[in-house]
Amino acid sequence: MFKKKKFILIWLILFLVSSSCLAETTQSKKAATKKHAVSIHHKIKKNTKHQSVAKKSLIKNKHNVIAKNKKTKTKRKSNKRSNTKTNKNIITKTNENLTKTSNKHSVNHSRPQQNSSNLVRIKHYPAQINSTAEIESKPNIGLVASIEQRLVGFVKRSVETLRYSAYKLGASHFDSSRGIYIVDCSAYVDHTLRSVYPNAYLSLVNSTGSDKPNTLNYYDFFKGLSDNDEFWSKVEDVEQLQPGDILVFRYKNKLGRSTGGHVMVVMNKPIRDGDTFTVSVADSAASGHSQDTRPGGLSGIGMGKLLLKINPDTGQPSAFAWKVGSRWKSNVNFAMARPTDIES
Repeated sequence: MFKKKKFILIWLILFLVSSSCLAETTQSKKAATKKHAVSIHHKIKKNTKHQSVAKKSLIKNKHNVIAKNKKTKTKRKSNKRSNTKTNKNIITKTNENLTKTSNKHSVNHSRPQQNSSNLVRIKHYPAQINSTAEIESKPNIGLVASIEQRLVGFVKRSVETLRYSAYKLGASHFDSSRGIYIVDCSAYVDHTLRSVYPNAYLSLVNSTGSDKPNTLNYYDFFKGLSDNDEFWSKVEDVEQLQPGDILVFRYKNKLGRSTGGHVMVVMNKPIRDGDTFTVSVADSAASGHSQDTRPGGLSGIGMGKLLLKINPDTGQPSAFAWKVGSRWKSNVNFAMARPTDIES
């Protein structure tokens, strides 16, 4: 009996000790869990604070960018209005000059002449300067030099004073005051003729019906020239070319159809070597010719030398090489003409 009571007492003591340990362990776990929860709460609160600051900073930067963009757009609109107003004044003055010229001279071509409609189209020229004013400011040039020398001089001045130039198909951006020219070949020749030979240029525009003649217009116009044309004369063979003449060719595919072309200004008398001629030209192109003013293969306006191969029987060009050493290309049709406009 005594042993049984002793066993029960020991069991009771062990039970109380284990219960106490279990309670302490549970309390310790609860304290640790609470401490961990508090730590997580502080971290979340800290992160939330940082995110809030970052969000405010992003919103502030966004507002600054929007304000800056608005300011830039306003400035661009102001500059655009100013440029538009300037261009309108230039175009108005150019149209007045062309109107006076067209009243002095009448042009007889296969197409009926429509001076008023042509002048309306000419109003769309994206000219940046009044090139005619540049010529008129030096009236002695027309008395001292020939019209060929005037054209060559105009081209050389453009090349010598340029600061930036690039070839871009369909472009016609001229800014002589800053020496910036972004043009294709036909736009460059259009600009040159309009500046030095206004009557010849007006004759071309009236005949082709285009206020921005391209290589196809030049080719068709030159091929259709007659002997009694007032402002142009056809050049039959390469040996007759002179400084100031216009040379144009059109590519043809296997079916004989025209697929593109190039037009340029002749700068010197061609030099013959057998059935090959070296011709100095000025143009706007994607790359330069031999001995070219365009450095490092840059595009834009410039002067250089190309080669023309002729048909010995006719003297007319049958192929060309873009530069010395390049391949001959014979899948082309050529046309050449000389502007004979005497008045500026």
